[in-house]
Amino acid sequence: MQKVQTEILKKTFLIHLFNASMVCFLFSYHVHEKTIMLPALAAVLLFPSFPIASVWFISVASLSMYPLFYEEKSHVALLCTVIFFILIAQQGKIFDPVKSILMK
Repeated sequence: MQKVQTEILKKTFLIHLFNASMVCFLFSYHVHEKTIMLPALAAVLLFPSFPIASVWFISVASLSMYPLFYEEKSHVALLCTVIFFILIAQQGKIFDPVKSILMK
């Protein structure tokens, strides 16, 4: 009983952490490309509970920094890293709907 309550509390805390970081990102006055990394960190922590949403959020957040990487001439490394990340996620079969439902 105590373990179930602890797991629910942990999952709820991580969801609130993600929501708070997204609010800070979306409603901040001066948004820089790198500030998306705070919600991305919270998405990484939510990966065991929400694998598909986490992978897609991290991928989109990384690709949103493309102009910053292009300016520094390291955009090829960014694209290779994102593609590699998606391929690794696919090998883990997180996009399989049955496994994703069972992980919740």
